[in-house]
Amino acid sequence: MPTLTYPGVYIQEIPSCVHSITGVSTSTVAFVGWASRGPADRATLVVSWADFAAQFGGLDPRSYLGYAVNQFFLNGGQQAIIVRLVSDGSGGNTAAVAAAVRITGLQFDSSAAPAPSQVTITTAGSGGLALTASNPGSWGDNYSVQFQPNPADYTRFDLSAIFTDPTTQTKTVVEVFPNLSPNAGDPQSRFVVTIINEQSAILTAAMGSPALAIINIPSLPGPPLPPPGTASVGLAGGNDGTVLDPAAAPGPGQFEAVLNVAGSTTGVHLLDKVPFNILAVPSEADPPTIAELQAYCVKKRAILIVHCEQSDTFVKLQPGPNSLMTGAHAINSAFYFPWVNALDEVTNVTRPFPPSGFVAGIYAATDAARGLWTAPAGIEASLTGQSGLTVNLAEVQLGLLNSKGVNCLRQFAQYGDVIWGARTMRGNDQDGSAWKYVPVRRLALYIEASLYEGTQWVAFEPNNAQLWSQIRLSVGAFMLGLFLQGAFAGATPQQAYFVKCDAENNPQSSIDNGIVNIVVGFAPLYPAEFVIFQIQQMSSQCDAASGPWSATPQRLDPYKNFRFRLKIESAHVAGFSEVGSLTRTIDVIDYREGSDASNPVKSPGRNKYEPITLKRGLTQEMSFYDWASGVWNDAATPGAQVPPDSYRKNIVLEVYNEAGQLTIAYKLSRCWVSEFQALPELDANGNAIAIEHIKLENEGWERDPSVPEPTQAVADAKRGGQNFRNMQIALPNSTGA
Repeated sequence: MPTLTYPGVYIQEIPSCVHSITGVSTSTVAFVGWASRGPADRATLVVSWADFAAQFGGLDPRSYLGYAVNQFFLNGGQQAIIVRLVSDGSGGNTAAVAAAVRITGLQFDSSAAPAPSQVTITTAGSGGLALTASNPGSWGDNYSVQFQPNPADYTRFDLSAIFTDPTTQTKTVVEVFPNLSPNAGDPQSRFVVTIINEQSAILTAAMGSPALAIINIPSLPGPPLPPPGTASVGLAGGNDGTVLDPAAAPGPGQFEAVLNVAGSTTGVHLLDKVPFNILAVPSEADPPTIAELQAYCVKKRAILIVHCEQSDTFVKLQPGPNSLMTGAHAINSAFYFPWVNALDEVTNVTRPFPPSGFVAGIYAATDAARGLWTAPAGIEASLTGQSGLTVNLAEVQLGLLNSKGVNCLRQFAQYGDVIWGARTMRGNDQDGSAWKYVPVRRLALYIEASLYEGTQWVAFEPNNAQLWSQIRLSVGAFMLGLFLQGAFAGATPQQAYFVKCDAENNPQSSIDNGIVNIVVGFAPLYPAEFVIFQIQQMSSQCDAASGPWSATPQRLDPYKNFRFRLKIESAHVAGFSEVGSLTRTIDVIDYREGSDASNPVKSPGRNKYEPITLKRGLTQEMSFYDWASGVWNDAATPGAQVPPDSYRKNIVLEVYNEAGQLTIAYKLSRCWVSEFQALPELDANGNAIAIEHIKLENEGWERDPSVPEPTQAVADAKRGGQNFRNMQIALPNSTGA
């Protein structure tokens, strides 16, 4: 409330009670594996293949990681998070070591001027400046550092990082840091350790004791500087360590030990504080490890892409995936078979690769094009960058594996190699899991994660009806957005989802315990796995007297009138015992022309549409009363009894034949209730049924030309038709003009 100090107008901005909820990213894929370079102490985001190659070294035939990331971006991926695993030296393995060099002294000699200054670098002794490659691996041995005196002050220096191509020995300056000082208290804030650690992507620095010493001969600077590329010293001692490959030995091994799924801070747990939605560990197929990764993905609300072993065959997988991988946590994973042949650009040889990189790219591409509620499978889910599959399956084999929850890759002559399955690892037909399909499970995870992130504001708010209303508004707006994008089944929001947060599910006991209960439900879209055409051959029918007849002859006898159905504002409504006739009259205007006053001329005037009456037996159902009350509401305040157009409804009257087939339909425009009989005349001594009826005014009707003539009925009315009259469905409360 503003402070009122003078008479006048005050303006106050009031915050909206609706807190918008933004959906989380849906296709950020985390890859975990061994690489020869790159950060090994954190998860790193890359947004392109070039980005990955610059940070992690590109393709390396010793590991599937680089190839999987490359295949991911080729197939439509946009963002990947990389966790690099390296050997720690345990279990008899060689530890990965970063290349390094220690500089204990620098001497800048300009006494031979005009000849270039001479730079002497001392590496012996202790202390000094220690420069280390930013992460472990032999890649650091290809770098050197150059020192040159600052032209204006020989107590300072410039440092450059130089890359030497191991094949051509070409030297390239990749980083330059000018005007550095070995003094930690440098008044210009150019302490060498601080600048290198903050700005270099290649080096890290540390100053020992004693600190780096600089000797200037003579004491005053003397140009010129030494030529670029001279006065340098190389990093050395880098080691890739033991290559970690989950396929190197059967069962859990060194790779699984470094993966450390059961741990807490290292290995895959570098992802703990990083948002991702899909996890892939290329070539990892050990069942106990997969089971641990499934549990981790359930915790992280992510999907695990699991692939078969390279040697797996149809016969081996016919019983389904290993039972260790199909437990309760398998709902957050999907299994793919077989491996994919692709060209290895390093060795120029076509060889098999695990399908995880291809599949992850298809997930991302499908999310971007059609939404994550669409199955990442079908002819649009074709692979890019492949040279065939290691196993080509027949349709019967595909069907058997699909029923066991194995998503197969299939070859089509027209479409190439495609993903032909969209089931989770609980998609076995015998399981009957509610999370049978990948898009259904991913949509649920997306909603969970988005609501979790978007409702943090609720914490510590007063737990009352106002808060519940705000929650319903915020969550409802988010769900409506998904509905409008086509994420749910159902023709209306009421059919597609619901949000419940009120006094019914928040009793006083929950309020006293500081708990707010929010129930959100949605109707998922299920993929069309089985497309069935029913094709019947019909023999021609001939009559000797009258010749051939159409397979669907025009009906000449009238339709019986005891079957009808009403559709009000696109929703079918049943339970009426009578529907009045449709009558249209045209006023006739008589006049006489001056040339012939004896004969009257008749001309058409205005159209008039008679009201239509709906009748039904009296029940507890309130739809008639609610509709009639929309025109006149006794509880409304004076002047507000008739909301504009809120009581008008469009109606479709459908007529069905004896077999329950739609034959004719009429559209009635802008109907409203002009007469409502709540109770008829009642007689306790009679046996009549209590009838309620409404009379509807309308502004015109027309026949629906889109209703085709039905085919000849082959079943009688009792067996083939539907008894719509006995259906009891509430009249919709939605309004329309």
